[in-house]
Amino acid sequence: MAESRGFNVVHLIATAMVAAGLAATVLGPLVLLVELFEWITRSEWPGLTVADGLSLFGVVHEEAETESQRLQDVLMALPLSVALYFTGLFTFFSGINIGDWGQARDLEAQFLSDD
Repeated sequence: MAESRGFNVVHLIATAMVAAGLAATVLGPLVLLVELFEWITRSEWPGLTVADGLSLFGVVHEEAETESQRLQDVLMALPLSVALYFTGLFTFFSGINIGDWGQARDLEAQFLSDD
């Protein structure tokens, strides 16, 4: 009984990861379309970065003082649309990999039935 409950939790987490990954993968190109629209209408590229996206949620990025913070600056300067797209793909495929979607149980049942 405990194994089936644990499997359901893992399956639920994997399903949430797949859904979040798909949402981020779709959201990335939408951000790019908004940037293109602003570029066409205003003749100026807005260049939204990850730091700009996080600032919408109240996360403020501080100036770099150490080497590790400089690496964080580089990551925060990535284009928001590209970061969303690739993070979404990574999350989507990780969710599929974690979810297993019943293949492990089928293989186990096939292996046990061969004995």
